[in-house]
Amino acid sequence: MAIGVLGLVALAVAVLHDLPDARATGLIAIPAHGLRDAAAAPAIGLYLESLGAVALILTAAGLLLAPAPRKQGGPASATSAS
Repeated sequence: MAIGVLGLVALAVAVLHDLPDARATGLIAIPAHGLRDAAAAPAIGLYLESLGAVALILTAAGLLLAPAPRKQGGPASATSAS
């Protein structure tokens, strides 16, 4: 369950915080040249962050939906030792 929560938090950070900054435009101050236009574009880091978050969410969903493992025999019963 905690894996899913971490995946949701990571996805929220990627979408709500990193994605708007990945498409930002504006002015940047360069000491030798003054102000220049600048633009950001999403790169591989944003995509890997999002992919990792989705992988965590899918892993948590798989663990929740997987059937519980059955217990195997355990210690030998007294009836089998004749």
